Amino acid sequence: MSTNTEAIFIEALSLPERARASLVQKLLLSFEPESSALEIEAAWKQAALDRCQGFDAGHLEIVGAEYATGCQIDLSFNDGTHRVMDFEPFLRKATNPDITKYRQLRNFKKFHLHYGDLMWGDFEMIFPIEDLYQGKI
Repeated sequence: MSTNTEAIFIEALSLPERARASLVQKLLLSFEPESSALEIEAAWKQAALDRCQGFDAGHLEIVGAEYATGCQIDLSFNDGTHRVMDFEPFLRKATNPDITKYRQLRNFKKFHLHYGDLMWGDFEMIFPIEDLYQGKI
């Protein structure tokens, strides 16, 4: 890694968490490792990107949610991640009437975002953001 790149990383440490993670992530994606150390640089780059995502983990939000098809919703997170979640297996197993009513598409499509959370009704059905981010419900 060049001295200039190291200096930018050190400067980034003084920024607030979100700005720091964003700057470091952009920087990591912009530089190309030297050909003599490609594997080491690639491993280091991936580890640093993982740490950047960890900085924002406490501030993870869903910033977009669009109906896809069936019981699937396309979710966009504040770190740029997109994931299509299929809620059908969860709804099929549900026994609570407050949840089973969302098996009907007209009810399922009535989801909304509430302060970065995906929810239906007045907190009738809501999932932890981290679980949605990881694709596990």
